[in-house]
Amino acid sequence: MKNKHQRARARADQTPLSVATIRKVVLSMHTRSHDYGDDADIAELLPELAAFGITTVKPLRLLMKKHRRALLQEERIVMRRAETLHLRTEWRPGGIDVHANTSRYAI
Repeated sequence: MKNKHQRARARADQTPLSVATIRKVVLSMHTRSHDYGDDADIAELLPELAAFGITTVKPLRLLMKKHRRALLQEERIVMRRAETLHLRTEWRPGGIDVHANTSRYAI
């Protein structure tokens, strides 16, 4: 007889994507310093992810795991001081580290 109960991970992986679930998945893999985006920015990702067939938590989590190292390496690249100051005026200040001359991806 097959067990009809799903494990908690399987139930969580089948959850449809929403702003809250995207934020939860990303913050489970990255530090809080990446949490400076607003809900409207995250909401724009939903149709883009759906175009690639990512409509539930599991494919998003696997995508984030697959590319985590590449994202972190790119964040460690030191920018020129002028570029850092320019990006700080163009973007939200939360994503720019003026002291280290680096930028962080927002969720």
